[in-house]
Amino acid sequence: MLKKIPILFILTIVLFYFSFPPFPTGFLSYLVLIPFFLLLELNEFRGGFRIGYLLGLFTTGVFLSWLNMNSGATQIQATGMYLGSIIYLACWWGIFAVVQNFFCRRFGLTGFWAAPFLWTALDFLQSFSDLRFTLHSLATTQTYYTPLIQFIEYTGMFGITFWMVVINVLLFFIYKRTATANETIPKLKYLVTVAGIVFLIPAIHGLWTLKNSAEDDARVVRCAVVQPNIEPNQKWLEKDFAFSKMMAQMQTVREHKVDMILWPETAIPNRLRYDRRRFEALHEELKHQWAPLVTGMPDRTLIDDEHGRTISRSRNAIFLLRPDTSSIQFYYKMQLVLFGEYVPEYLSFIQNIAMDVGDFGYLPGDEHTIFKLPLYNTEKVQTDSIAFAGVICLESIFPDFVRQFIIRGARFLIVVTNDAWYDGTFEPIQHAQCAVLRAIENRISVARAANSGVSSIIDPYGRVRQQTQNGTDDVLFGELRIIDRPTFFTRYGNWFGWTMIVVVLGVVVAARLRH
Repeated sequence: MLKKIPILFILTIVLFYFSFPPFPTGFLSYLVLIPFFLLLELNEFRGGFRIGYLLGLFTTGVFLSWLNMNSGATQIQATGMYLGSIIYLACWWGIFAVVQNFFCRRFGLTGFWAAPFLWTALDFLQSFSDLRFTLHSLATTQTYYTPLIQFIEYTGMFGITFWMVVINVLLFFIYKRTATANETIPKLKYLVTVAGIVFLIPAIHGLWTLKNSAEDDARVVRCAVVQPNIEPNQKWLEKDFAFSKMMAQMQTVREHKVDMILWPETAIPNRLRYDRRRFEALHEELKHQWAPLVTGMPDRTLIDDEHGRTISRSRNAIFLLRPDTSSIQFYYKMQLVLFGEYVPEYLSFIQNIAMDVGDFGYLPGDEHTIFKLPLYNTEKVQTDSIAFAGVICLESIFPDFVRQFIIRGARFLIVVTNDAWYDGTFEPIQHAQCAVLRAIENRISVARAANSGVSSIIDPYGRVRQQTQNGTDDVLFGELRIIDRPTFFTRYGNWFGWTMIVVVLGVVVAARLRH
């Protein structure tokens, strides 16, 4: 038995790691929990937290190794953030093992039927609090398989997690039935039949949905996405260089007639509202092209501190600049990056060692801003407008947060980010794939502008229509198709995640009453 334990540990780590983008082997995640289940069984469903915690520590540690390679931090800061993240995330694996062991002690191997509800409930709970994080969710492993995940317009991304863990449980029982001929497990033919049905239902639904996708009569917004590929530390040190490069790339945009130009997060380090010289130069360029610009931008706000003094606080913002007016519409980032943009008050004792990525101590926004994109005719007269939302960086990985913009009237989504801090790792690709989930959940088109990549244009069915390579400077041209049909998820939010929690609590009560 002892010889099997390291093999099962290594197998879990390998399956988990290669299930995620950029690898096209997301199907490996259909097996990823089977070694975990076998480890719990080998230990006779005892010592669950220790087993789960160690397994989670090594598995998430390998997967999130890119956190240790942040070029915007010192090595001590990056390593501290990396270790803190995996130490925290491993706790959820430990909690799963403890509760799953409890079910299996009460119900035997039948208790594993509770695993899909339990794992999904814990996955959902990780999307709350200051420590929220979803990039490691099993749902992300399926973003290359868009026909299989169209159903999340009803369930949200956590429906994928549930579906995948059901497959894991079925394959676990198939393995146990063939390896041990355990009579308490359903017969093999029944298990294989159920596994086939569980897999085929989403596939059939997805293929039917894509075949009948109503995109021909959809409204269209023509978009240019600028990816400058500016080294982020250089940007803050050489502000003229960043502005000059962005303006030079605007010359490429001149060759196309577009309804919107999109720049990435903090595209230039200048605060345009106070830098009139650069603002006027940019405004003149927009008037020449007669197209609005949506861009990430640093900003500042004056507030009164606790002593009544007026102080200046940094903001991470999105600006909408129009060619026909000098007024600016803006959105302030609400979900700040923990330790990168802020430190909670209860952790203020570590503020001095937190990361410094150009600025620190950002003030969060408090409003889900809905922008109005003006649409002009050939005579430069505004004839229409369309509502859209913009989110910044990690805000795009939180399903309910994005949903809040859609229920307020946004008809498409833009994402601005600067993943160049992690150039040379898998983080930019994994982060980019999360936008696929947001598109399908709300049936919205997504335009994503990243400083160094990956920039993309995604249709309301999660299909990546255009995409840049990571680590390149490029300008992407494409169309954002607008579907005016709110989804079940948009209307009702994460009902599926809450249902999983209720079911788990119900099973806990039933297990307690059993003995």
